[in-house]
Amino acid sequence: MKNNHRIPVLMTRGDYGILKSITPSPQQYELSEFTEELNRAILVQDYAFPHHAIRLYSQVTLQDESTNTKTQFTIVLPDEANEESARKSVLEPLATAVLGFREGEEIVWANAKGKGKFKIVQVNNSQLPVFQNNLHPKCID
Repeated sequence: MKNNHRIPVLMTRGDYGILKSITPSPQQYELSEFTEELNRAILVQDYAFPHHAIRLYSQVTLQDESTNTKTQFTIVLPDEANEESARKSVLEPLATAVLGFREGEEIVWANAKGKGKFKIVQVNNSQLPVFQNNLHPKCID
């Protein structure tokens, strides 16, 4: 198993630009993990990003190794998050923790209940949004 705090995060240049532009309120999220992920990022062009790796707008299925419970969610921007639709903000700790990891890998994630071990069962990037001129509206002044 890999320790996700030491492995560089693979990220597209487009996602990095979008995520660097986010200015969340500190009351909503713990920003140190998110900032750490961005600081460790290895940037690649969209076309070079592995199709089975997790990025912004990936649909992710995780399996808790201790309970075998599966969790599915899509990683989205904070203002697009909706718990009922299983759309997690990229700033939520679990969503932040899985960025850049690939299908089949395992991660250790610390939460209020202690450390959890998760396997990334499936990553679906077939529903990535297409933006005009390849720019997300958040990146347009």
